[in-house]
Amino acid sequence: MMLDTAKKFRQVFNSLEIQDPNYTFNPSHEEWDNAATVCRLLKVFYEATNVISGTKYPTANLYLHEMLKVKLTLDQQAFEEESEMHSMLKYMKKKFDKSQGVDIEMGTTDNDPLATWDRHVTVRAQSGGEASLELESYLSKVPIRRSDRFNILTWWQMNSSEYPTLSRMARDMLAVPASTVASESAFSTGSRVLSDFRSRMTPETVEALVCLQDWIRASGNTQRSMDSVHDITVEGEEEP
Repeated sequence: MMLDTAKKFRQVFNSLEIQDPNYTFNPSHEEWDNAATVCRLLKVFYEATNVISGTKYPTANLYLHEMLKVKLTLDQQAFEEESEMHSMLKYMKKKFDKSQGVDIEMGTTDNDPLATWDRHVTVRAQSGGEASLELESYLSKVPIRRSDRFNILTWWQMNSSEYPTLSRMARDMLAVPASTVASESAFSTGSRVLSDFRSRMTPETVEALVCLQDWIRASGNTQRSMDSVHDITVEGEEEP
């Protein structure tokens, strides 16, 4: 990132200002601090964009993990910064919470996951309340500490026998694609396929080249996650 590179030469800019009286564009101390804050925020968004909008076509389990990192960063910065960036950070946090369906005043979401659970409970109501007991058992467990190594699909696969209904819900929700179009394909591929010297390809040929390139980039990257989803599906179908 350009800002990240510029920060490393902060002292160089200061030295240049001292040595060259014609150089009048050196940022102030406050401007450097603001740039550092912006850089920290942009880095989180940059990493999330690479994960979510890449050619790997990530599923919802990766999307939720990246959105959590963005939220934690915004929460921390919005309450720690006391500079002129404070109002901007609070506005960013408000916009982010709104985009994720969070009601700032009520602390609730518009798309309540419990509504999905209620539907599952209704379907299994004739089984003697097993689904309700399953939810109570799950909620009584000690929460798992967040870690970059934690794989939520693997966890639900390993615990599908203990939580059959919840594991089906996890399979349905976490296997949803987080992005339908890779950013590379949407914004970068065209100029490399068609140029001033190679612009007479038929639409079918261009489509085939872009599609093949996307397949090659994504080859094998999502297989592990899809295998986990498949295992949960098979185990769910085998239950009586």
